[in-house]
Amino acid sequence: MFYVFLLLFCAFVFGMCFLVDKLIQRLRRHEPQARIVRQPRRAVIIGIIMLVAGLALLMFLNSALGLVGGIVIAILGAVLLASYFFFVVRYDEEGFTCRTLKNTERYLYNQIRGEQAIATRSGITVILYVGDTTVELSEVMQGVQKFLSHAYYARCRQMGIDPDTCPPPAPRELVWFPEPPETADPE
Repeated sequence: MFYVFLLLFCAFVFGMCFLVDKLIQRLRRHEPQARIVRQPRRAVIIGIIMLVAGLALLMFLNSALGLVGGIVIAILGAVLLASYFFFVVRYDEEGFTCRTLKNTERYLYNQIRGEQAIATRSGITVILYVGDTTVELSEVMQGVQKFLSHAYYARCRQMGIDPDTCPPPAPRELVWFPEPPETADPE
């Protein structure tokens, strides 16, 4: 009997992942693919699996460990889902809009002061210094390379700079902009 419930549970989880994947594909038909940066689609699938597994642990295990584990796994799944749906960078010819869970900000390309590309175990993390804030992007995000390329040439155009006179970008390392100038430390 346990194996029947396990089989049904697995079928339910994979069915949910399939349906969400189809829903995302339908929603993307209405968005221009080349004009958006967001988390990879696997974040949604892993998030759904973790959310459903956490809820299943909460329902079927009556121990303290099952309760705590189910809550932690469900919260991690919900965070993955939220990061996919709430962190989005949309860009056009004039600038880009960065939407996070807290707020939505619009920036022009000439507000980009610099960039730092940091190599980590999970890949390259790009920190764009825009105005007084920073925007963090990862190499695993969908459309990040196209966005950085577009932002580089649009920034040059807005600032009246010939891209050939700038230091050459290194697209393989996700380095498109110079490092930001160091700020003076008050002593």
